[in-house]
Amino acid sequence: MSKKDQFASLVLFTLKEAENLYDKKESVASSLSRYVKTGKVVRIKRDLYAAIDPMTGSIYANKFEIASKATETSYVSYHSALEYWGLATQVFNTIYFSSNKRVSTYVHAGIDYVGVKSPFEEGIVEKQNNSIIRVTDLERTLIDCIDKIDLSGGVEEIIEGISYLRHLKEDKLFNYLRIYNKNFLYQKTGYFFSSYTANLLSKEFFKECKEKMGERKSYIDTFVKGKRKLVKEWNLIVPETYL
Repeated sequence: MSKKDQFASLVLFTLKEAENLYDKKESVASSLSRYVKTGKVVRIKRDLYAAIDPMTGSIYANKFEIASKATETSYVSYHSALEYWGLATQVFNTIYFSSNKRVSTYVHAGIDYVGVKSPFEEGIVEKQNNSIIRVTDLERTLIDCIDKIDLSGGVEEIIEGISYLRHLKEDKLFNYLRIYNKNFLYQKTGYFFSSYTANLLSKEFFKECKEKMGERKSYIDTFVKGKRKLVKEWNLIVPETYL
């Protein structure tokens, strides 16, 4: 295969990566257009392309790989990270990814790829598949989802995910809580872990959550209708269906 044809065998690549294979950048557009027309390559979005498996007619890359390649800094996050780690009970047609850059929502193969502003850069791991997958680690995934319940699939999805856990690194949970430094996040985290997986964490963990959560009574969410009850230990007003 000639140097100019190498990008046709790549799993997932950007326009910039394709240009690096050419002496003249103006040659890239015509070559990409030819490969798209002949069914060897598909355009995912602006400046992002994927090679097509000739045996199946589908691209080699999966949705997690595509989200990881959305920008130079993107990584799979929130409910999509829950799904990646096998903790989600529902599979959505939406993939969440975080990035330092603003990215408009784009659609490929019936899946919406939704970008969220990255709150910080710690806790991102890389996994090699056909292409590299960048995703929040298990502990950060849980803290991120508790912080933004609307991006996690809802309270029930968090509860189900936590109930599957068999191990947790407490020092990592502490680290992400301290980076966020939000009273409400300490409050919600203490409630979720004490209610559904208290045996995995120390008394010191819950003690710090209580010290940092403040005295304000808060609704754990505003999405679910019906009767609610105050959980006094955490000053949280929770739908009775979750208790």
